[in-house]
Amino acid sequence: MGGAFFTGLAGLVANSRGIETVGNNLANSNTVGFKVNNIFFQELISANNQLLKLGQGVQIEDIRETFSQGSIQASQVPTDMAIQGSGFFIVGDGVNSQFYTRAGNFLVNNDGTLMTTDGLFVLGYPSVNGVIARNSDLSPLNISDTTSLEPQATTIMQFEANLNSNLAVGEIFTNPITVFDSLGDSHQITFQFTRTATGWDYELQIPAADTGGLDTDPPVVLDSGSITFDGQGQIATPAGNVTGITVSSLANGADDLLIDWQLFDDEGQGLITQFNLQSQVSDSFQNGNSAGILSSIVVRRDGVIEGLFTNGESSPVGQIALAKFVNPQGLVKISGNLYARTSASGDPTIGEPETGGRGLVRGNSLESSNVDIAEEFVKLIIFQRAYQANSRLVTTADEVVQEAIALKR
Repeated sequence: MGGAFFTGLAGLVANSRGIETVGNNLANSNTVGFKVNNIFFQELISANNQLLKLGQGVQIEDIRETFSQGSIQASQVPTDMAIQGSGFFIVGDGVNSQFYTRAGNFLVNNDGTLMTTDGLFVLGYPSVNGVIARNSDLSPLNISDTTSLEPQATTIMQFEANLNSNLAVGEIFTNPITVFDSLGDSHQITFQFTRTATGWDYELQIPAADTGGLDTDPPVVLDSGSITFDGQGQIATPAGNVTGITVSSLANGADDLLIDWQLFDDEGQGLITQFNLQSQVSDSFQNGNSAGILSSIVVRRDGVIEGLFTNGESSPVGQIALAKFVNPQGLVKISGNLYARTSASGDPTIGEPETGGRGLVRGNSLESSNVDIAEEFVKLIIFQRAYQANSRLVTTADEVVQEAIALKR
């Protein structure tokens, strides 16, 4: 009868732990990035009962997490992120320790550094002069609102336009385009096209005041020339881009501007046509910008945190790194939603999202718990019934013992 008592007790202990596991799952059904725990049992065999092949109850084999994808919910917080697919965010204390998590409910501290709610740094690849340094060591990502974008002087300008083939000789079409100097100040260069008998003469003009003259002085001509078209309305001459347009002696002390006017795209197609259509510009571009301060961020699917600046420009300020494990079930859970590597999990392979089997990152999103409440309630009923059955076994064994004692009397 002692064996029956022990078997029943083992069943009570195991199923009690099963109820605790379900309870923990249900309690965390709304925890960001939580992964459901599943308990596994195995038969408990006594070495003394090998010949009889008689078990002595049940014991817990393992409690493992299921790293299936949780549903992704939209968020209004720009620093909230979710992983769709495999991988873990990498966080650390900034010294030596690295931990891993699926919970992307990040925040920004007073220094503008991206943090977890546990106070750990979110690690990734820093941005150096607007370029992601993917070959550098992982470091805390900073997205401070004091981050500035330095001014960039214009070196290229282009526009797509049509010049009306039916304009009379001497008629003029103008197109202004704004460029920036090394200090971030803007200047307006005006393209003036004058119809000729064979094509168009052009002048590139800038206000005299920009180069130290008076407001009443005539515009300074930066460059001039002619442009002709073939019978298909495409550029015949010049055969290439207009290079070396110089703006010197700027009144604000900025460095001289040296600009190329791109008349052709990368495939050699002319950007200006001459058709029997209204003279107009359809698109324009220049590669300079004024200085700006970071105003907001957007997280791209490749983990790049794109900074949007007050000058209307955008530039990457960092990139989230992800870690992938051969055996994520081998990770050990520590405080909160954090995991640490073990020999069972193996070393992580760390890299960019969407590479090496790592998932993509969703900005303004959070991964919900993967707990299925209906399934957990079914488990709860099963464990409860098993607990009741094992308690009945203990009661029955006790009654048998009492009967045996009564026989002796």
